[in-house]
Amino acid sequence: MTRSSVADHVDLDGSFVTVQVFLQKKFATVVDVNYTVEKNLICFVFSGVEFVIEYNMRVECQIDILVRSSKDSLETWTLVEDCVLIPIREFCASPTEGCQGVVLVEGILRPQAVKDLWVYNERREQCVGTEILKLKVLATGNMEYEHEWKKPLSWSLQSSSGSAADKAQDLLGEENWEDVLNRCLDILEKLDDELQLDVPVSGMQNGGTGHPLRIPRTVSLLARPQEMAGHLIRTRLSNRVEEIQNLQQKLLPGLSKHLDRVIQFPPLLEDHRIPRLVYLTSEGSVKGGERLVTRLPVGATSRQMHLMCEHHDEIHKLDNQLGSIMRFDDKTLKSVRPLLVWGLQVITMLMKIGEQAAGGFSNMVSELERAMLMGIIIAGAPEHQDGKTGSEAAAATKMEFSANLLMDLTLTKLPITADEKTAAEQWLLHFLKGKNISTLFGLYKVEYVDDGKTTKHVAWVCEKHMNYGLRLGTMQLLPVG
Repeated sequence: MTRSSVADHVDLDGSFVTVQVFLQKKFATVVDVNYTVEKNLICFVFSGVEFVIEYNMRVECQIDILVRSSKDSLETWTLVEDCVLIPIREFCASPTEGCQGVVLVEGILRPQAVKDLWVYNERREQCVGTEILKLKVLATGNMEYEHEWKKPLSWSLQSSSGSAADKAQDLLGEENWEDVLNRCLDILEKLDDELQLDVPVSGMQNGGTGHPLRIPRTVSLLARPQEMAGHLIRTRLSNRVEEIQNLQQKLLPGLSKHLDRVIQFPPLLEDHRIPRLVYLTSEGSVKGGERLVTRLPVGATSRQMHLMCEHHDEIHKLDNQLGSIMRFDDKTLKSVRPLLVWGLQVITMLMKIGEQAAGGFSNMVSELERAMLMGIIIAGAPEHQDGKTGSEAAAATKMEFSANLLMDLTLTKLPITADEKTAAEQWLLHFLKGKNISTLFGLYKVEYVDDGKTTKHVAWVCEKHMNYGLRLGTMQLLPVG
Protein backbone atom coordinates (compact mmCIF):
# COMPACT_ATOMS: atom_id res chain seq x y z
CA MET A 1 0.00 0.00 0.00
CA THR A 2 1.31 3.45 -0.86
CA ARG A 3 2.11 5.76 2.00
CA SER A 4 -0.31 8.61 2.60
CA SER A 5 0.66 11.99 4.01
CA VAL A 6 -1.83 14.09 5.94
CA ALA A 7 -1.40 17.08 8.20
CA ASP A 8 -3.27 19.30 10.57
CA HIS A 9 -2.49 22.81 11.70
CA VAL A 10 -3.79 24.17 15.01
CA ASP A 11 -3.58 27.70 16.40
CA LEU A 12 -2.96 27.32 20.16
CA ASP A 13 -2.25 30.13 22.57
CA GLY A 14 -0.55 28.43 25.53
CA SER A 15 2.52 26.59 26.79
CA PHE A 16 3.70 23.89 24.41
CA VAL A 17 5.90 22.41 27.14
CA THR A 18 2.76 21.64 29.12
CA VAL A 19 1.24 20.03 26.03
CA GLN A 20 4.35 17.86 25.68
CA VAL A 21 4.02 16.67 29.28
CA PHE A 22 0.28 16.12 28.88
CA LEU A 23 0.75 13.91 25.81
CA GLN A 24 3.67 12.08 27.38
CA LYS A 25 1.48 11.13 30.35
CA LYS A 26 -1.21 9.91 27.98
CA PHE A 27 1.15 7.54 26.16
CA ALA A 28 3.23 6.53 29.20
CA THR A 29 1.29 3.30 29.69
CA VAL A 30 1.01 2.43 25.99
CA VAL A 31 3.46 -0.33 25.12
CA ASP A 32 3.97 0.16 21.36
CA VAL A 33 4.62 3.92 21.37
CA ASN A 34 8.10 5.26 20.59
CA TYR A 35 7.79 8.78 22.09
CA THR A 36 10.55 11.43 22.04
CA VAL A 37 10.52 15.09 23.06
CA GLU A 38 12.78 17.96 22.01
CA LYS A 39 12.46 21.72 22.23
CA ASN A 40 9.30 22.72 20.34
CA LEU A 41 9.00 19.18 18.95
CA ILE A 42 7.18 15.92 19.70
CA CYS A 43 7.84 12.77 17.66
CA PHE A 44 6.23 9.39 18.14
CA VAL A 45 5.19 6.29 16.25
CA PHE A 46 1.91 4.64 17.18
CA SER A 47 0.15 1.74 15.47
CA GLY A 48 2.47 2.05 12.48
CA VAL A 49 1.77 5.76 12.01
CA GLU A 50 4.51 8.39 12.26
CA PHE A 51 3.63 11.67 14.05
CA VAL A 52 5.72 14.86 14.08
CA ILE A 53 4.27 17.74 16.12
CA GLU A 54 6.14 21.04 15.80
CA TYR A 55 5.43 24.19 17.76
CA ASN A 56 5.88 27.55 16.00
CA MET A 57 5.74 30.22 18.69
CA ARG A 58 6.93 32.88 16.23
CA VAL A 59 3.53 32.91 14.51
CA GLU A 60 0.85 33.14 17.20
CA CYS A 61 1.44 29.75 18.82
CA GLN A 62 0.77 27.43 15.91
CA ILE A 63 1.17 23.67 16.10
CA ASP A 64 1.84 21.72 12.89
CA ILE A 65 0.89 18.03 13.04
CA LEU A 66 2.61 16.02 10.29
CA VAL A 67 1.54 12.42 9.78
CA ARG A 68 2.76 9.62 7.49
CA SER A 69 0.90 6.34 7.33
CA SER A 70 0.40 3.20 5.25
CA LYS A 71 -3.22 3.00 6.39
CA ASP A 72 -6.18 4.33 4.41
CA SER A 73 -7.15 7.98 4.89
CA LEU A 74 -10.15 7.29 7.12
CA GLU A 75 -8.15 5.21 9.60
CA THR A 76 -5.29 7.73 9.49
CA TRP A 77 -7.58 10.68 10.22
CA THR A 78 -9.18 8.71 13.06
CA LEU A 79 -5.76 8.16 14.65
CA VAL A 80 -4.89 11.86 14.29
CA GLU A 81 -8.14 12.76 16.01
CA ASP A 82 -7.73 10.19 18.81
CA CYS A 83 -3.99 10.56 19.43
CA VAL A 84 -3.48 14.30 19.04
CA LEU A 85 -6.50 16.52 18.49
CA ILE A 86 -8.75 15.14 21.23
CA PRO A 87 -5.90 15.18 23.81
CA ILE A 88 -5.06 18.80 22.89
CA ARG A 89 -8.73 19.77 23.32
CA GLU A 90 -8.78 17.95 26.66
CA PHE A 91 -5.63 19.80 27.68
CA CYS A 92 -7.12 23.20 26.82
CA ALA A 93 -10.32 22.37 28.74
CA SER A 94 -8.49 21.09 31.81
CA PRO A 95 -9.09 23.40 34.82
CA THR A 96 -5.70 22.52 36.37
CA GLU A 97 -3.27 21.91 33.48
CA GLY A 98 -4.79 23.61 30.49
CA CYS A 99 -5.69 27.07 29.27
CA GLN A 100 -9.47 27.39 29.38
CA GLY A 101 -11.06 29.87 27.03
CA VAL A 102 -8.53 29.29 24.25
CA VAL A 103 -10.14 28.85 20.83
CA LEU A 104 -8.54 26.18 18.67
CA VAL A 105 -8.58 26.97 14.96
CA GLU A 106 -7.91 23.89 12.84
CA GLY A 107 -6.31 23.97 9.39
CA ILE A 108 -4.87 21.59 6.82
CA LEU A 109 -1.27 21.64 5.63
CA ARG A 110 -0.28 21.04 2.04
CA PRO A 111 0.29 17.26 1.60
CA GLN A 112 3.50 17.84 -0.38
CA ALA A 113 4.94 19.73 2.60
CA VAL A 114 4.40 16.64 4.75
CA LYS A 115 5.60 14.09 2.21
CA ASP A 116 8.86 15.96 1.62
CA LEU A 117 9.17 17.27 5.22
CA TRP A 118 9.47 20.93 4.28
CA VAL A 119 10.99 23.14 6.94
CA TYR A 120 8.74 25.59 8.71
CA ASN A 121 9.75 28.62 6.59
CA GLU A 122 8.64 26.75 3.45
CA ARG A 123 5.31 25.53 4.82
CA ARG A 124 4.26 28.55 6.90
CA GLU A 125 1.86 29.77 4.16
CA GLN A 126 0.97 26.27 2.97
CA CYS A 127 -2.14 25.96 5.15
CA VAL A 128 -5.87 26.40 4.62
CA GLY A 129 -8.40 26.58 7.44
CA THR A 130 -10.65 23.52 7.61
CA GLU A 131 -13.81 25.59 7.89
CA ILE A 132 -12.61 28.02 5.21
CA LEU A 133 -12.08 25.15 2.77
CA LYS A 134 -15.56 23.83 3.50
CA LEU A 135 -17.04 27.26 2.82
CA LYS A 136 -15.15 27.55 -0.47
CA VAL A 137 -16.63 24.27 -1.68
CA LEU A 138 -20.12 25.32 -0.61
CA ALA A 139 -19.74 28.75 -2.21
CA THR A 140 -18.71 27.32 -5.57
CA GLY A 141 -21.14 24.40 -5.48
CA ASN A 142 -18.35 22.42 -7.15
CA MET A 143 -17.84 18.97 -5.66
CA GLU A 144 -14.61 18.67 -7.66
CA TYR A 145 -13.20 21.87 -6.14
CA GLU A 146 -9.40 22.03 -5.94
CA HIS A 147 -7.54 24.26 -3.52
CA GLU A 148 -4.64 26.09 -5.15
CA TRP A 149 -1.55 26.51 -3.00
CA LYS A 150 0.69 29.54 -2.91
CA LYS A 151 4.29 29.10 -3.97
CA PRO A 152 6.60 29.18 -0.93
CA LEU A 153 8.45 32.50 -0.67
CA SER A 154 11.77 30.71 -0.25
CA TRP A 155 11.47 28.94 -3.60
CA SER A 156 13.19 30.26 -6.70
CA LEU A 157 11.09 31.33 -9.66
CA GLN A 158 12.19 28.23 -11.56
CA SER A 159 11.44 25.80 -8.73
CA SER A 160 8.33 23.66 -9.14
CA SER A 161 7.86 20.70 -6.82
CA GLY A 162 4.65 18.76 -6.21
CA SER A 163 1.05 19.52 -7.00
CA ALA A 164 0.00 23.18 -7.17
CA ALA A 165 -3.54 22.14 -6.21
CA ASP A 166 -5.24 19.37 -4.26
CA LYS A 167 -8.87 18.23 -4.29
CA ALA A 168 -10.82 19.55 -1.33
CA GLN A 169 -12.33 16.11 -0.75
CA ASP A 170 -8.86 14.58 -0.30
CA LEU A 171 -7.71 17.39 1.98
CA LEU A 172 -10.75 17.33 4.25
CA GLY A 173 -11.07 13.59 4.78
CA GLU A 174 -14.27 11.55 4.85
CA GLU A 175 -15.96 12.97 7.95
CA ASN A 176 -15.37 16.64 7.07
CA TRP A 177 -16.39 15.92 3.49
CA GLU A 178 -19.66 14.37 4.68
CA ASP A 179 -20.32 17.57 6.61
CA VAL A 180 -19.79 19.57 3.39
CA LEU A 181 -22.20 17.34 1.46
CA ASN A 182 -24.83 17.54 4.20
CA ARG A 183 -24.62 21.34 4.28
CA CYS A 184 -24.84 21.47 0.49
CA LEU A 185 -27.97 19.31 0.65
CA ASP A 186 -29.44 21.62 3.28
CA ILE A 187 -28.97 24.60 0.93
CA LEU A 188 -30.58 22.77 -2.00
CA GLU A 189 -33.49 21.42 0.06
CA LYS A 190 -34.25 24.88 1.43
CA LEU A 191 -34.35 26.26 -2.11
CA ASP A 192 -36.56 23.34 -3.15
CA ASP A 193 -38.96 24.25 -0.35
CA GLU A 194 -39.00 27.91 -1.40
CA LEU A 195 -39.86 27.00 -4.99
CA GLN A 196 -42.52 24.49 -3.84
CA LEU A 197 -41.82 22.30 -6.86
CA ASP A 198 -43.57 19.26 -5.39
CA VAL A 199 -46.89 21.07 -4.91
CA PRO A 200 -49.32 21.70 -7.79
CA VAL A 201 -50.63 25.23 -8.28
CA SER A 202 -54.06 24.17 -6.97
CA GLY A 203 -52.45 22.93 -3.76
CA MET A 204 -50.69 26.27 -3.30
CA GLN A 205 -53.92 28.16 -3.82
CA ASN A 206 -55.58 26.00 -1.15
CA GLY A 207 -52.93 26.88 1.40
CA GLY A 208 -50.48 24.02 0.88
CA THR A 209 -47.09 24.54 2.40
CA GLY A 210 -45.13 23.02 -0.46
CA HIS A 211 -42.64 21.49 1.96
CA PRO A 212 -42.01 17.82 1.13
CA LEU A 213 -41.37 15.41 3.97
CA ARG A 214 -37.64 15.33 4.66
CA ILE A 215 -36.05 12.19 6.06
CA PRO A 216 -33.47 13.30 8.66
CA ARG A 217 -29.86 12.47 7.87
CA THR A 218 -28.69 10.53 10.90
CA VAL A 219 -25.45 8.76 11.72
CA SER A 220 -25.48 5.67 13.95
CA LEU A 221 -23.40 6.03 17.11
CA LEU A 222 -22.97 2.27 17.55
CA ALA A 223 -19.34 1.17 17.57
CA ARG A 224 -18.32 -0.83 14.52
CA PRO A 225 -15.11 -2.41 13.26
CA GLN A 226 -12.90 0.01 11.31
CA GLU A 227 -13.50 -1.80 8.01
CA MET A 228 -17.27 -1.62 8.44
CA ALA A 229 -17.15 2.04 9.50
CA GLY A 230 -15.12 2.90 6.40
CA HIS A 231 -17.58 1.10 4.14
CA LEU A 232 -20.57 2.81 5.77
CA ILE A 233 -19.21 6.34 5.49
CA ARG A 234 -18.17 5.83 1.86
CA THR A 235 -21.65 4.52 1.08
CA ARG A 236 -23.17 7.58 2.74
CA LEU A 237 -20.88 9.88 0.75
CA SER A 238 -21.92 8.21 -2.51
CA ASN A 239 -25.59 8.54 -1.55
CA ARG A 240 -25.17 12.22 -0.65
CA VAL A 241 -23.51 13.01 -3.99
CA GLU A 242 -26.34 11.27 -5.84
CA GLU A 243 -28.95 13.23 -3.84
CA ILE A 244 -27.15 16.50 -4.63
CA GLN A 245 -26.97 15.75 -8.34
CA ASN A 246 -30.66 14.79 -8.48
CA LEU A 247 -31.70 17.99 -6.72
CA GLN A 248 -29.48 20.14 -8.96
CA GLN A 249 -31.03 18.58 -12.07
CA LYS A 250 -34.50 19.28 -10.65
CA LEU A 251 -33.94 22.81 -9.38
CA LEU A 252 -32.57 24.60 -12.47
CA PRO A 253 -35.63 23.98 -14.68
CA GLY A 254 -37.84 24.30 -11.59
CA LEU A 255 -36.50 27.77 -10.83
CA SER A 256 -36.78 28.81 -14.47
CA LYS A 257 -40.41 27.66 -14.76
CA HIS A 258 -41.66 28.83 -11.36
CA LEU A 259 -39.69 32.00 -10.65
CA ASP A 260 -42.94 33.87 -9.95
CA ARG A 261 -43.38 31.71 -6.83
CA VAL A 262 -40.42 33.37 -5.11
CA ILE A 263 -40.34 36.83 -6.74
CA GLN A 264 -43.48 38.95 -6.94
CA PHE A 265 -43.07 40.91 -10.17
CA PRO A 266 -45.34 43.84 -11.09
CA PRO A 267 -48.04 43.10 -13.74
CA LEU A 268 -46.23 44.11 -16.95
CA LEU A 269 -43.06 42.24 -15.96
CA GLU A 270 -45.10 39.25 -14.83
CA ASP A 271 -46.67 39.16 -18.31
CA HIS A 272 -43.22 39.48 -19.94
CA ARG A 273 -44.12 42.70 -21.79
CA ILE A 274 -40.40 43.44 -21.61
CA PRO A 275 -37.40 41.42 -20.34
CA ARG A 276 -37.34 41.46 -16.54
CA LEU A 277 -34.16 39.76 -15.32
CA VAL A 278 -31.76 42.68 -14.93
CA TYR A 279 -28.22 42.75 -13.58
CA LEU A 280 -25.49 45.39 -13.64
CA THR A 281 -21.77 45.07 -14.27
CA SER A 282 -18.68 47.22 -13.90
CA GLU A 283 -15.40 46.83 -15.75
CA GLY A 284 -12.76 44.62 -14.17
CA SER A 285 -9.02 45.16 -14.15
CA VAL A 286 -8.52 43.07 -17.31
CA LYS A 287 -10.31 42.96 -20.63
CA GLY A 288 -13.40 40.79 -20.40
CA GLY A 289 -13.12 40.78 -16.60
CA GLU A 290 -16.47 42.43 -15.87
CA ARG A 291 -17.62 42.36 -12.25
CA LEU A 292 -21.15 41.82 -10.99
CA VAL A 293 -22.52 44.95 -9.31
CA THR A 294 -23.88 44.00 -5.91
CA ARG A 295 -24.03 47.49 -4.43
CA LEU A 296 -24.07 51.03 -5.76
CA PRO A 297 -21.57 53.19 -3.85
CA VAL A 298 -22.20 56.86 -3.20
CA GLY A 299 -21.17 58.92 -6.21
CA ALA A 300 -21.62 56.17 -8.80
CA THR A 301 -23.10 57.64 -11.98
CA SER A 302 -23.25 54.78 -14.49
CA ARG A 303 -23.09 51.02 -14.87
CA GLN A 304 -23.55 48.57 -17.72
CA MET A 305 -27.02 47.00 -17.72
CA HIS A 306 -27.55 43.41 -18.90
CA LEU A 307 -30.51 41.05 -19.23
CA MET A 308 -30.69 37.28 -18.73
CA CYS A 309 -32.18 34.64 -20.99
CA GLU A 310 -35.52 33.54 -19.46
CA HIS A 311 -35.79 30.09 -21.07
CA HIS A 312 -38.11 27.91 -18.97
CA ASP A 313 -35.51 25.15 -18.59
CA GLU A 314 -32.41 27.29 -18.04
CA ILE A 315 -32.21 30.92 -16.94
CA HIS A 316 -28.68 31.98 -17.82
CA LYS A 317 -26.20 34.75 -18.58
CA LEU A 318 -25.44 35.54 -22.23
CA ASP A 319 -21.74 35.62 -23.06
CA ASN A 320 -20.51 38.66 -25.03
CA GLN A 321 -23.80 40.52 -24.57
CA LEU A 322 -23.37 44.19 -25.48
CA GLY A 323 -25.76 45.55 -22.91
CA SER A 324 -26.50 49.24 -22.47
CA ILE A 325 -24.99 51.99 -20.34
CA MET A 326 -27.32 52.99 -17.51
CA ARG A 327 -26.79 56.46 -16.07
CA PHE A 328 -28.49 57.40 -12.83
CA ASP A 329 -28.88 59.90 -10.04
CA ASP A 330 -30.36 59.45 -6.55
CA LYS A 331 -33.92 59.37 -7.93
CA THR A 332 -33.00 56.76 -10.53
CA LEU A 333 -31.27 54.67 -7.87
CA LYS A 334 -34.53 54.35 -5.94
CA SER A 335 -36.30 53.20 -9.09
CA VAL A 336 -33.56 50.71 -9.98
CA ARG A 337 -33.34 49.14 -6.52
CA PRO A 338 -36.12 46.53 -7.03
CA LEU A 339 -34.63 45.49 -10.40
CA LEU A 340 -31.19 45.10 -8.84
CA VAL A 341 -32.60 43.08 -5.92
CA TRP A 342 -34.62 40.77 -8.21
CA GLY A 343 -31.61 40.14 -10.42
CA LEU A 344 -29.36 39.36 -7.44
CA GLN A 345 -32.01 37.02 -6.03
CA VAL A 346 -32.06 35.04 -9.28
CA ILE A 347 -28.25 34.94 -9.51
CA THR A 348 -28.03 33.85 -5.85
CA MET A 349 -30.45 30.97 -6.46
CA LEU A 350 -28.48 29.88 -9.52
CA MET A 351 -25.30 29.88 -7.44
CA LYS A 352 -27.00 27.84 -4.72
CA ILE A 353 -28.00 25.23 -7.30
CA GLY A 354 -24.38 24.78 -8.31
CA GLU A 355 -21.48 25.63 -10.57
CA GLN A 356 -23.19 24.50 -13.79
CA ALA A 357 -26.36 26.50 -13.11
CA ALA A 358 -24.41 29.63 -12.12
CA GLY A 359 -22.50 29.52 -15.41
CA GLY A 360 -20.68 32.74 -16.26
CA PHE A 361 -21.86 34.49 -13.10
CA SER A 362 -19.32 32.48 -11.09
CA ASN A 363 -16.43 34.33 -12.71
CA MET A 364 -17.92 37.75 -11.94
CA VAL A 365 -17.53 37.56 -8.14
CA SER A 366 -14.79 36.41 -5.80
CA GLU A 367 -15.17 33.25 -3.70
CA LEU A 368 -15.68 35.45 -0.65
CA GLU A 369 -18.34 37.58 -2.36
CA ARG A 370 -20.14 34.49 -3.60
CA ALA A 371 -20.20 32.96 -0.12
CA MET A 372 -21.62 36.19 1.28
CA LEU A 373 -24.19 36.47 -1.51
CA MET A 374 -25.38 32.94 -0.75
CA GLY A 375 -25.59 33.68 2.97
CA ILE A 376 -22.97 31.04 3.80
CA ILE A 377 -20.76 33.47 5.75
CA ILE A 378 -21.25 36.79 7.47
CA ALA A 379 -19.08 39.80 6.73
CA GLY A 380 -16.39 40.43 9.31
CA ALA A 381 -16.14 36.96 10.83
CA PRO A 382 -12.46 36.18 11.56
CA GLU A 383 -12.59 32.52 10.52
CA HIS A 384 -12.88 33.51 6.88
CA GLN A 385 -9.24 34.42 6.58
CA ASP A 386 -7.06 31.81 4.90
CA GLY A 387 -4.39 30.72 7.37
CA LYS A 388 -4.61 33.97 9.39
CA THR A 389 -5.46 34.48 13.04
CA GLY A 390 -5.64 37.22 15.62
CA SER A 391 -4.64 40.75 14.63
CA GLU A 392 -3.45 39.63 11.20
CA ALA A 393 -6.91 38.23 10.42
CA ALA A 394 -8.62 41.36 11.73
CA ALA A 395 -6.49 43.57 9.49
CA ALA A 396 -7.10 41.34 6.48
CA THR A 397 -10.83 41.26 7.19
CA LYS A 398 -11.00 45.04 7.44
CA MET A 399 -9.06 45.51 4.22
CA GLU A 400 -11.05 42.85 2.35
CA PHE A 401 -14.45 44.14 3.27
CA SER A 402 -13.67 47.84 2.92
CA ALA A 403 -12.66 47.12 -0.68
CA ASN A 404 -15.18 44.44 -1.61
CA LEU A 405 -18.22 44.89 0.64
CA LEU A 406 -20.71 42.67 -1.11
CA MET A 407 -23.93 44.53 -0.75
CA ASP A 408 -25.39 47.59 0.89
CA LEU A 409 -27.92 46.05 3.29
CA THR A 410 -30.03 49.20 3.14
CA LEU A 411 -30.26 48.73 -0.62
CA THR A 412 -31.10 45.03 -0.78
CA LYS A 413 -32.72 44.01 2.50
CA LEU A 414 -35.50 46.56 2.85
CA PRO A 415 -38.92 45.29 1.69
CA ILE A 416 -40.06 46.43 -1.75
CA THR A 417 -43.35 48.32 -1.67
CA ALA A 418 -46.04 48.21 -4.35
CA ASP A 419 -45.18 51.81 -5.35
CA GLU A 420 -41.50 50.88 -5.74
CA LYS A 421 -42.44 47.92 -7.94
CA THR A 422 -44.53 50.17 -10.16
CA ALA A 423 -41.76 52.76 -10.34
CA ALA A 424 -39.21 50.09 -11.27
CA GLU A 425 -41.49 48.71 -13.96
CA GLN A 426 -42.09 52.16 -15.47
CA TRP A 427 -38.39 53.02 -15.35
CA LEU A 428 -37.45 49.81 -17.21
CA LEU A 429 -40.20 50.39 -19.80
CA HIS A 430 -38.87 53.89 -20.42
CA PHE A 431 -35.23 52.74 -20.48
CA LEU A 432 -35.83 50.01 -23.07
CA LYS A 433 -38.22 52.07 -25.22
CA GLY A 434 -36.82 52.50 -28.72
CA LYS A 435 -33.86 50.19 -28.06
CA ASN A 436 -33.18 47.17 -30.26
CA ILE A 437 -33.36 44.43 -27.63
CA SER A 438 -32.17 41.68 -29.98
CA THR A 439 -29.07 43.70 -30.96
CA LEU A 440 -28.12 45.01 -27.51
CA PHE A 441 -29.14 42.04 -25.40
CA GLY A 442 -29.47 39.11 -27.83
CA LEU A 443 -33.02 38.35 -26.63
CA TYR A 444 -36.16 37.49 -28.59
CA LYS A 445 -39.78 37.45 -27.44
CA VAL A 446 -41.36 34.02 -27.87
CA GLU A 447 -44.48 32.13 -26.86
CA TYR A 448 -44.30 28.46 -25.96
CA VAL A 449 -46.31 26.00 -28.03
CA ASP A 450 -47.63 22.67 -26.73
CA ASP A 451 -48.89 20.08 -29.22
CA GLY A 452 -49.37 22.78 -31.85
CA LYS A 453 -51.37 25.04 -29.53
CA THR A 454 -50.17 28.31 -28.00
CA THR A 455 -49.86 28.26 -24.22
CA LYS A 456 -49.83 32.01 -23.43
CA HIS A 457 -46.50 31.41 -21.67
CA VAL A 458 -44.19 34.15 -22.93
CA ALA A 459 -40.45 34.58 -22.36
CA TRP A 460 -37.45 36.52 -23.65
CA VAL A 461 -34.87 33.96 -24.76
CA CYS A 462 -31.46 33.93 -26.40
CA GLU A 463 -30.99 33.20 -30.12
CA LYS A 464 -29.76 29.65 -29.46
CA HIS A 465 -32.85 28.71 -27.44
CA MET A 466 -35.13 30.50 -29.90
CA ASN A 467 -33.75 28.64 -32.94
CA TYR A 468 -33.94 25.34 -31.07
CA GLY A 469 -37.56 25.97 -30.08
CA LEU A 470 -38.58 27.07 -33.56
CA ARG A 471 -36.96 24.00 -35.06
CA LEU A 472 -38.80 21.66 -32.67
CA GLY A 473 -42.05 23.56 -32.94
CA THR A 474 -42.16 24.32 -29.21
CA MET A 475 -41.98 28.11 -29.69
CA GLN A 476 -43.29 30.80 -31.95
CA LEU A 477 -41.68 34.22 -32.38
CA LEU A 478 -43.76 37.20 -31.21
CA PRO A 479 -43.57 40.78 -32.46
CA VAL A 480 -41.97 43.31 -30.13
CA GLY A 481 -43.96 46.37 -29.26
